[in-house]
Amino acid sequence: MGRKSFDHTALNLSAKTSRKYMRLGYANAYVNAQNYKKGETLLKEIFIDFPEDRDALLNLANLYLITKEVDDAKAIYKRLATSEKDSITSLNGIALAEHIAENDKQALVVATTAKEKADAFDDATIKEQTYDRYVQALIWNRKYIKAKTEIAELDTKYTNRNWLYALKAMLGLYTGSPKKSVANYDAILKNDSASFDGNLGKANALFAADRIVPAYNAAFGTLKVFKDQKDAIGFIDKLNISFTPTIDEHLAYTFDNGNNVAFSTNTTATVPLSTKFSTNLAYYYRTTENTVTDNKASSHVLSAGFDYKFFPKTTFKAVVGLNKSSFGTESYTQPVIDTKLLLQPFKLQNLELGYKREIQSFNADLIEREIIMNHFGFNYNLGTNFNLGWYTQAIHTTQSDNNTRNLLFTSLYYNLMRKPALKVGLNYQYLSFAEQVPTIYFSPEKYHKAVEIFADLRGDISKNTQYMMSAATGLQQVEDDPNTVIFRAETGITHKFSKRFSGNLYGKYSNIASATAAGFEYTEIGLKLKWLITKKPLFYNKIAK
Repeated sequence: MGRKSFDHTALNLSAKTSRKYMRLGYANAYVNAQNYKKGETLLKEIFIDFPEDRDALLNLANLYLITKEVDDAKAIYKRLATSEKDSITSLNGIALAEHIAENDKQALVVATTAKEKADAFDDATIKEQTYDRYVQALIWNRKYIKAKTEIAELDTKYTNRNWLYALKAMLGLYTGSPKKSVANYDAILKNDSASFDGNLGKANALFAADRIVPAYNAAFGTLKVFKDQKDAIGFIDKLNISFTPTIDEHLAYTFDNGNNVAFSTNTTATVPLSTKFSTNLAYYYRTTENTVTDNKASSHVLSAGFDYKFFPKTTFKAVVGLNKSSFGTESYTQPVIDTKLLLQPFKLQNLELGYKREIQSFNADLIEREIIMNHFGFNYNLGTNFNLGWYTQAIHTTQSDNNTRNLLFTSLYYNLMRKPALKVGLNYQYLSFAEQVPTIYFSPEKYHKAVEIFADLRGDISKNTQYMMSAATGLQQVEDDPNTVIFRAETGITHKFSKRFSGNLYGKYSNIASATAAGFEYTEIGLKLKWLITKKPLFYNKIAK
């Protein structure tokens, strides 16, 4: 009898295929465990058996997107483009890579090209993937009206699609409508309770809606489905930082052209007891001296307070304390109060109503006079979805020397760029006192900061280091005097030394008459330090699931 022959080629191919999928599985596990180098090595080994394997290329490109190695990701996507269909998939991936690289304009260019190709290609799946990426690119570029129109058109063709619900949710988050986003993520989870986008997306939307405990719960739910998932862990860490007990220290040295020098230190301990209730204790010390008159004085303020969130977007803050001021051989003690009600009455609007009782402590002469100020005012900020914003502050002050002050400051600004963040605008300020006592403090009957042009730039130097620079110049008029040129500037650098400790070094200068109580130009150099006392919020174990 003859021996039965075996198809060694088929057997070898079957073994290679099994090995490929084993490598894909192990690589995915390593990527999830954030061991990216090991995952990369396993994926590249697949090319030994299957050169330019599509699955390996897609997984490798995704790994590079996760690690933000965007040039490598784009190179892999270009290798993938060996057919008409895969060329569209390649463009969709490159568009996402451009977004991760913060090149959103280029991302839209690439996504538009992909859409044109997909429209001419008869493949339902590739069309849906491409339309999804195209609308995402519109949203990244703040083209909200166009995105809304595209979503409405897609809604007539594709009903009950999770990717379409995700687009609606994304648009809601970008335009300040988190409640709509929550509803759309709920629709995704109704279709697929194990959806990653649905679970973590809902957590982010709940956080944006200021519903903190439900946001925690949604993130914990994500980790139940996707064990050790990097983004979910990062989201929980972000929440934890917001509610971890902290100690803040602020040191400042100030001098002006009136021969006043001052040093101050402010230490604040903040202890959140829940996501709604937080307590704080602060000690403030300031010593000031006039180098010509040799007049010296100091102030000690010890205060305690709390923050309470009545419901989302509505928080009441209160601080009470005692101010002990000393000058020469004399001293006095006065109560201090600071209360605020923070609201978000409508979408993209923030309102702060407040009352503050404080003791004038700018220089030794003013401390000695024991001038008590009662400030009643509000701050209002109106944002828009087209980069324009408007901020207004109005304060009415009554003083123990029977004087009163009215202050109005308004600023119209425009956000030119997001990364780095560049904001420019126009400021106007009006200030008036009922009584003029220029020999004691700056107190004109009327003061106009006629027009001030300003720019504010903020960005990253590295992953853990940020910078800020701002400058403004314009004209001011005191009483009926001629206009004079004004200038102010501030710069600072913030560095995160560790996950729980950061510092900020800054300096600022101003010759604006209203900037100080005495009407002098001044310079300040300061250092701010922040330390997270514990690793997690005190209440974390009660809500962790």
